[in-house]
Amino acid sequence: MSLNEFVLAWGLYLLATAGCLVPFWKLTALLAPEKKSWTRMLVSTALLTPGVPAAGSDWSAPVLLGSFYGLLGQNSEAVGNILELVMVLGAVSLLRVWRLKQAQQAQTLS
Repeated sequence: MSLNEFVLAWGLYLLATAGCLVPFWKLTALLAPEKKSWTRMLVSTALLTPGVPAAGSDWSAPVLLGSFYGLLGQNSEAVGNILELVMVLGAVSLLRVWRLKQAQQAQTLS
């Protein structure tokens, strides 16, 4: 795969992801504000996190798709990709909790 093909593939993936996220954001508008922000954050993070699709690869791929592809082919990299996704989702969730606590503290001080 050449660099131009790689950039084109990621561009198309990001365009398709945006096409999926826009209606998803409209659908989640009906949820409570806390649930809405968590759901949007987790789905966006899962779709946009890059990962290594195969050992020794110089390219990156969406970790969610790489995990599914690896599980279908019984690739040992799939477990690593799933672990990476879980760690990223955990880190983003911790940052969200920290941000909510900061907002609560600022609200109680004022």
